[in-house]
Amino acid sequence: MTSCFLKILACILMLVDHIGFCFFPKLIILRKIGRLAFPIFAFQIAVGFSRTSNKKKYILRMLIFALVSEIPFLFFRVASGYTEFRTNIGFSFFISLLCLYLIDSFQNKKNILYLFLIIPLIASAVLLKVDYSFLGPVFVILFYLFGQEKKYFPILFITAIYATLIYVLLLKSDIQLYCLISLFIILLYNGKKGPNLKYLFYIFYPAHFLILGILNYLMV
Repeated sequence: MTSCFLKILACILMLVDHIGFCFFPKLIILRKIGRLAFPIFAFQIAVGFSRTSNKKKYILRMLIFALVSEIPFLFFRVASGYTEFRTNIGFSFFISLLCLYLIDSFQNKKNILYLFLIIPLIASAVLLKVDYSFLGPVFVILFYLFGQEKKYFPILFITAIYATLIYVLLLKSDIQLYCLISLFIILLYNGKKGPNLKYLFYIFYPAHFLILGILNYLMV
């Protein structure tokens, strides 16, 4: 599978998830299917960071994306009957990229102080109430360190299981266990980019929130 194919697949899975969230909250199968989307996106973030020629620009672009997506994200949640404040997955990926930047700095400068800064960053994902909480940065870091070479898959898989179990126990969301299935889909990644749909996720993410939110209001 190319990177492009994985992005399209993740967008479809995410759409299924949010259709279930918005219109069919009792149809849990849609939410279970949707759990497969996040790890694929997290993997793509890790791959994108490792390949970008300008890491600081990539991080800034993710922050802008997160800020732009927040209003459509909140609109969608309110339209679906959820009033609790949350922040969208863009903020999770922004925090994740900051962690990766620190990891690179740690490797280059051999300064262990950089490593200790990662923990507060991961904790900030919890404080900001981002989607997937601390699991977002943890998954991106795991993919960055172990996900791009298949020989490290056992380490990735076992660590991801433990991280997901902690998430399930703390947030009491056992449905998240289904995200682990995606790790086997990611194994099919062939290292190729495929057609250039660089901004697919950046456009699709806020746009589908707006469309689903509007449809939900029209149907009430």
